Amino acid sequence: MSTSIDTSSIGYNYSIMYSLFYSKNKNVIDKEVTNLIYDQIDLMTAFKQNDSAVQQLKFIIDKFFVYSTILGKEQGQLGMPQIRDHGVYKPVVSIDELRNIYIPSLNFREKMSIVRNFSAKNDCLMYEILLEYTFQKNTGNISAFELKYPMLDTTYLDHSINLIEEILGFDIIETEKCYDNINGSREIVRPGCKPFYKMIQEDYQANPTGSPITLCWLWHPLVYGVPYQDVIKLPADNKVKTLSTSFTNNNKELIPGCMTETFMNYPIVPPLSEREQRFIKSELNENPLVDGLYQRPPWTPPICFMKQIEPTSFYVNLQKQYNKFFVSNLSGHVMLFLITSRYFKNINLNYIILANLLFMVPYNHSIHEIFQAAKVMGINTSYSIKKNDLDNLNEFLTESALEPITLSKAATIQVPQDRPKFTKSYSKGGRRKKTKRNKRNKKTKRRRLNHRKTRKH
Repeated sequence: MSTSIDTSSIGYNYSIMYSLFYSKNKNVIDKEVTNLIYDQIDLMTAFKQNDSAVQQLKFIIDKFFVYSTILGKEQGQLGMPQIRDHGVYKPVVSIDELRNIYIPSLNFREKMSIVRNFSAKNDCLMYEILLEYTFQKNTGNISAFELKYPMLDTTYLDHSINLIEEILGFDIIETEKCYDNINGSREIVRPGCKPFYKMIQEDYQANPTGSPITLCWLWHPLVYGVPYQDVIKLPADNKVKTLSTSFTNNNKELIPGCMTETFMNYPIVPPLSEREQRFIKSELNENPLVDGLYQRPPWTPPICFMKQIEPTSFYVNLQKQYNKFFVSNLSGHVMLFLITSRYFKNINLNYIILANLLFMVPYNHSIHEIFQAAKVMGINTSYSIKKNDLDNLNEFLTESALEPITLSKAATIQVPQDRPKFTKSYSKGGRRKKTKRNKRNKKTKRRRLNHRKTRKH
């Protein structure tokens, strides 16, 4: 690698992401994300095995897509799934259509968005499966559970249940009983009574709090289950937290200008699909096409809405010491993707880490923030901040039985630069570039006019 490249620049991170996306490895990574989606579909179908096919499809769509309208300007959102039939879009009408026609047609970013929606929706699906597993285990009937859910890793189910019980301080099975109130004052024994975990969930939905944490949320206890998140996310005034807490929300008035320049200089990969553009135009009332020069989707990535806390933390200064590009704190999304993926027995976690690189670099997180987050989760433990990002990636690719990459010439690495700071907002369309071609065309036009005048005389 050339020593002239500034490894702390956004351009360096962008170039690595770009080169990885257009390498042979991308197809392998994409296939693994698709397999994870299929596992999730099979899980939800099995969970609703006593329901009609129509009800099963509705449940899956609600889990994968309805949440899109809540996430709004999150990348890769699509709204309700539709397929094109003879030039006309129509809703998906069966699980077979969803699985065999719609999902294969999606680009990489859209697939990652679906996986994220599965984890992000605060419902009781996975918590109920943990309770179902606990019941079958206690009654000596694990084989029946494994027959129903062959895609699940029961070892990780045991781990999750133990962690939940450590958080609660009592057995998880107690939350399936019925009580007269949400404080559990008196147990109720009657057919059809509402279990305790559902009472808690409905109370939260009726009276939402600042935190989304309910009993049902504990199937992926990111805050309570990951020590790093304990320090970063839980309220506390201590010196250890200040070492790593490095960013806060930026001034929202600065975001439009930042988004314009970021997406203009570092175009999204892959370009927006027709589905994404339709969603942005119809659901968000935005136009993703800017001046015919580039696409600027209405996303607000952390590179624009997060700013450093002053004075800079030990964590930020450490990254500066090792010439790392940084966007925010370590990626909680990576941790959540890995927790979710661990529930399924045949998913390669290394590929999921690589998928996160393609999904979030350089707008949401840096390569370092993703690799270090994976290391916190006990994966890619050989990662070293002392090595540059390309060397770290190629070592990881080799460990994952994939091909190392070289930086593509098509991904231009711009002049070394600091994290962009914007002092004003630009209009929605951004600033129109005056290109050399425009100047040349204007000059040629003037020459033609002068030539015509000369001929007339």
